[in-house]
Amino acid sequence: MNKTLFSISLSSHNGERLEHFSKQLILLLGLMGIAHRKSSQLPTQKDKITLLSSPHVYKKAREQFELLTHQRVIHCFTTTKGGVTVPIRIIKMFIKELQFKTPAGIAVRLNGNYNLFEQLKKAVKS
Repeated sequence: MNKTLFSISLSSHNGERLEHFSKQLILLLGLMGIAHRKSSQLPTQKDKITLLSSPHVYKKAREQFELLTHQRVIHCFTTTKGGVTVPIRIIKMFIKELQFKTPAGIAVRLNGNYNLFEQLKKAVKS
């Protein structure tokens, strides 16, 4: 069974933009030869805010607003479908592409094992 190398967590307030970007990201992973699982949707976080319409009287006159945060996760693996290990330089190229192609309004977080990120730091310094 494949071990998870790193996972990409995406979050945004715009669900359509997030879905479009996650599909582009999966295509980019496929082009670079990094094995991955289809993006899984996490529960949508709902924040409700209530404001008074009138600051002095009419306490019952209120307005409610809802802020939705959509989330997706993509898991990437150490080996490709053919059983070949993914080189660090490919992962480094993928992270650079991810930095330049991320649209406004989408937060990206990489979660992975400590050894991978130490190797990436060494590769970036050299």
